[in-house]
Amino acid sequence: MDGGVKPTKAEEVRDLLIEPHLAPLLFELCRETKGKGRVIARHPHPSELASCLREDLRKAGCTRADLFANDRMRINIRYHDLRGTAATWMAMRGDSDTDIMERVGHQHFQTTLGYIRKGRQLARAFGDVFPPLPSCLLSALPAAASPANRSAKRSASPQIPGMIATPMGIEPMLPT
Repeated sequence: MDGGVKPTKAEEVRDLLIEPHLAPLLFELCRETKGKGRVIARHPHPSELASCLREDLRKAGCTRADLFANDRMRINIRYHDLRGTAATWMAMRGDSDTDIMERVGHQHFQTTLGYIRKGRQLARAFGDVFPPLPSCLLSALPAAASPANRSAKRSASPQIPGMIATPMGIEPMLPT
């Protein structure tokens, strides 16, 4: 271990699927850096991830008390909680159990099952899962990169190839 970075439990690097409605924003953010910087400018030390996440949520206008509570019944949101949130939302959307398990990197189905149960329960009273981003975020996109015109566009189903985040950056998924 070097620099405080620890390996995943499975000790393997995972490529992450980029949700189709998020890809245009990431392309725009990459374009704005003109190849001179990273899309995510701040890379805190792992011990500071949770506090930086909470700070960023506050800056973004998130005010839900449960995210920031730290009392007998609740704990502050942690960076790791984002993975569980993603698993829950994928279950709400109706993704297959195995897809959820593989995307979040669980080795045992029992670990994933709690998120699936919660997601399916929440889905009954929830609207769109991973809806399109507001157009104001994408207004500077060139027409060719807009969601309607991109050849790499994929449906909301994560099984259809689209974009992935790898240790090397954001890349198109290659057909298998």
